[in-house]
Amino acid sequence: GEIAPGATLRGTATLGTAEALLQQAQWGEAIDVLERYRLDHPGHANEAEVSAKLANAYEELGDIPSAVVEYERIARNRDLPESVRGDAMLYAADLAERSGNLAGSIALRELFVTDYAPARDIAILQMRHIADLEGELGDTGRRRYWLEQLIERQRGSESAQSVQIASRAALELADYNMQIFQ
Repeated sequence: GEIAPGATLRGTATLGTAEALLQQAQWGEAIDVLERYRLDHPGHANEAEVSAKLANAYEELGDIPSAVVEYERIARNRDLPESVRGDAMLYAADLAERSGNLAGSIALRELFVTDYAPARDIAILQMRHIADLEGELGDTGRRRYWLEQLIERQRGSESAQSVQIASRAALELADYNMQIFQ
């Protein structure tokens, strides 16, 4: 194989070792090798590849917070296509939520909606999800804010799904406002 530009033979061998450990499901050992590679080769050309391998290894090992950090690193890598970065951000949000870190999931979804300019329907789905998570955390003010935001984002959309989600949000806001006056 050919060595990546700027890579050293030792660095390439280190990545090969990490790959072999990953294929053998030796997650902890692979993480050690990849983290050492990252320290020895700051700003390396294989940064996204190392982050992806670390994210997978951490997830397989059950270290979800560390996996989330690596997926966030992928999401913030401006050298990657926006679609890959957005997918990594949403996956990190899903992992955070599954691990019980609802506040972390909300923060990641908010970044996705604001930083990745997703298609309107995808943004509306994420805004709905944020509103639901805020409700689970008991923050009715933030829940209302996100319901209002998704209604605003839906304006002009003819997507049946977006119209349905925004209509339900409008009904929830109306119910909330009625409760204030009762």
